Amino acid sequence: MTAISELEQKRNEWLAQIKLGSTEAIEMIYRTYRDDFVEWLKRNTNCDEEKALDVFQESILALYKNIKAEKLTHFTTSMKWYLFSIGKKIYITQMRKKKVKINFMADVPDIGESVVTPSFRDKTKDQQEAFILKALKHMSDPCYTILYLFYYEQEKIATIAQKMGYKNANIVSIQKGRCIKSLRKLVEKKFG
Repeated sequence: MTAISELEQKRNEWLAQIKLGSTEAIEMIYRTYRDDFVEWLKRNTNCDEEKALDVFQESILALYKNIKAEKLTHFTTSMKWYLFSIGKKIYITQMRKKKVKINFMADVPDIGESVVTPSFRDKTKDQQEAFILKALKHMSDPCYTILYLFYYEQEKIATIAQKMGYKNANIVSIQKGRCIKSLRKLVEKKFG
């Protein structure tokens, strides 16, 4: 069993240990995911290794704070996905503050490593983005508008809800999830 699979199997136990103040648990998570995270962020953005490592360290700190503040009491997803999602948000927030338009390919949009096929991964970032944008344009509303505003214009869910006349942001979040599934199917159909 690999370190990652062992860590993932016991992720809620590790969470409980961190809550009790275990530094060993947080160090184990750090060592296990650091290199994967740094490579993932570098591959999907234009940042260098030093910036990717800074973002990872902030992600670990945010994970720790969420556990200690009881915002995170158990994992419903993999620890890796949770940690990488935090990192993505931190990176995007930092770039927005600097008013830098970012091109975040990790979820192109939100397709994720586990869904993207090897033949899709073999394409260059430009080819991946071009295909995703083309697939997105073939989607009807509201999917096209929601995904375009969220991923390409980097609008917040609440802003999209307001712009599109939805009752609340939760409805947009649910619809966005459905739209992502449709987009994944298009990618899998083409590259699967």
